[in-house]
Amino acid sequence: MVVAVAATVILGIFLALAAAMASGTRYRIPEAGSEMRVLFSGESLGRILPNMCEGYPAGGLEFRAGFLAQQRRPFLLLDTGCLTTPGPDAALWAEEILRQLGEMVYDAVNLGEHEANLGAAELARLAKVGPPLVNANVRRLADDQPVAQPFIVSRRGGYRSAITGLVDEALVRAPDLRAESPHEALARLLPAMREAAEVLVVLADLDREQADALARDFPELHLILHRSRNNTRLPESVNRAVVGAIYGDRYIADTTLTWEGQRRLSARTEATELTSQSAGAAPIQNIPEGLRVSPERIDFGPIADGEQRQAQLTIHNDSSGLVRLSRVLSTCGCFVLGIEEQDIAAGAQLEITVTLHAVALEASNNVSLYLQLEGAVEGMLMVPATAQIIANAEEAAL
Repeated sequence: MVVAVAATVILGIFLALAAAMASGTRYRIPEAGSEMRVLFSGESLGRILPNMCEGYPAGGLEFRAGFLAQQRRPFLLLDTGCLTTPGPDAALWAEEILRQLGEMVYDAVNLGEHEANLGAAELARLAKVGPPLVNANVRRLADDQPVAQPFIVSRRGGYRSAITGLVDEALVRAPDLRAESPHEALARLLPAMREAAEVLVVLADLDREQADALARDFPELHLILHRSRNNTRLPESVNRAVVGAIYGDRYIADTTLTWEGQRRLSARTEATELTSQSAGAAPIQNIPEGLRVSPERIDFGPIADGEQRQAQLTIHNDSSGLVRLSRVLSTCGCFVLGIEEQDIAAGAQLEITVTLHAVALEASNNVSLYLQLEGAVEGMLMVPATAQIIANAEEAAL
């Protein structure tokens, strides 16, 4: 009888411990001095490959993956959204970037302006591609259901983190979606997030003032990462939260959050430019040996917003063997690239037509084409391109 009672007590304790572990109580509420590491990126804008904005290759997903592979986990890995840009290939760019972010083991990706405007059908497809897409304030008109997961819970670093996403409702123009105020959506969702996790994180396609307003109005938030619009903002304390942004796809931020007591947070951050050196990769050559390209830089000149313009690019094979052009990529979704695989015999040349779609560019921008080569010459042929986007066709003709 005594043995049976003892066994029952031991079994009861075991079951209680198992239930506590299953419920998540093994995760501790952050106390003063506790730390948590978060890496975050944003605004890929269709740039799968490195760009030449500063005159040398930086950014792109290969360099990002190389950098992350050198980092010691655990850490939260997040993206603030705007994966793609407007244009005919916007959905394809978003799908490919999401796929590669999944390979990098991102915890969550915010639904940015450009993804939201792909519409309900494309978003349903993208939700199956890579890491979780999160959003709390955009819904389908057809059935009033969310277009993405309202929030997810990640268990990186010993804490449960509830991660949600928001987008400025004024930026959502897809005819089959509706967006509500980020404040209203967050207020409705926060009770469930607090119940699910100890650390509350918001990824937001919002400007600086809107992000700071969230920190002031919702003191229970711990971390708000917002869209940079080309201005890095190293994470800093606003009210009780830490708020920050990282510039485009050229950089990634590495932030360590420290709880200072009374729920106040501080942050130590390093912003790393993603180059061949930081990624531990071989440098990219502009033109592989054995080839010539003309022109070496494409200048599309002034072009009206929304228009398309073509340019000719000639590849000269000066090697002694056959070279195959296997694919053509660009650093943004602004190029219309329908170029099929083609062979270039020794001593021959190949002329290709490149089409720029101006709606996907900023007012002035530098982008790059990458031509994948195989055979006698192997590697990437990088061709920089420039354009100046102006308001209307009359100015472009001057």
